Amino acid sequence: MLSNTCYSLLLIEGKEDEFLRFRALLADRPGKEYRLRRVRTVESAETLILESGPHSFDLCLLADDAGDDDNLEFISAHSMDSEFPPMALLTRQTNPDLEQLALDAGAMDCLQTSELSPALVERSIRYCIAQHSAKLELVKLATTDPLTGILNRRTLYDLGDKEFDRATRYGHPLSLVLIGVDHFRDVNDTFGYQVGDKVLNSVVSTVLAAIRETDIFGRFGGSEFLLILPHTDLKGASLLAERLGIDIQGQPVIHDGAVIDISLSCGVCALSDQVEFFDELIVAADRALYRQEPGVS
Repeated sequence: MLSNTCYSLLLIEGKEDEFLRFRALLADRPGKEYRLRRVRTVESAETLILESGPHSFDLCLLADDAGDDDNLEFISAHSMDSEFPPMALLTRQTNPDLEQLALDAGAMDCLQTSELSPALVERSIRYCIAQHSAKLELVKLATTDPLTGILNRRTLYDLGDKEFDRATRYGHPLSLVLIGVDHFRDVNDTFGYQVGDKVLNSVVSTVLAAIRETDIFGRFGGSEFLLILPHTDLKGASLLAERLGIDIQGQPVIHDGAVIDISLSCGVCALSDQVEFFDELIVAADRALYRQEPGVS
């Protein structure tokens, strides 16, 4: 949201007269400013949202012109996408079933255009934005690790399955790097869990600074982290793992004057014709990590 009183709206409306009517509803609202952008199709809306970037629009409103099926498909496809704004359906039909279908698909609201008034539109905009913010917060709680703020184990598996399917379907390389913090238990036993948490967050910061936006990174469990690297072969993943080990050595954690050096072990594996499931890649990475851990010959 741009501010407490300024809302950026995207309207999908093919009819000029309906667009002008909706724009008039937003005009001259005391204490409110609406920046209204209009496109004619859901395809144009999708392109505009992706090109504009996250949070460019506070709300996307879909009118009937795209067709009920197209609108519902668009809503369903993007309702859980954090890159997309919340969506509301504007319908010229009096159809309770359509309203329920829209809400089930993920719309925040469904309004009949014949009943629109400035006050109703304003309330709906505020309601949609508030509901969407609450939903995103719940999604964040369900998908991220509370200590480090990165993805949790369950989400890593969900996204990993999708990347595995994509890589096998199109023949793209895919690699994993399973990262373990060496002697982490000794850090906890010697300095306490709060210092251990600082070490984990230091590792997270180091990895995030080194990876691409398209890479998937999360906490796998305890002191282990998983990197899923789309379009990356074994050599590329190995080079990244080596770089991470070097980077973290230059960033010790300081506690009460004590210098706590951090080192990493990395298990690297890549997709091959013999691998049928994402879980098999995880097992291969875990075995590779075990062979790299200190004390393992």
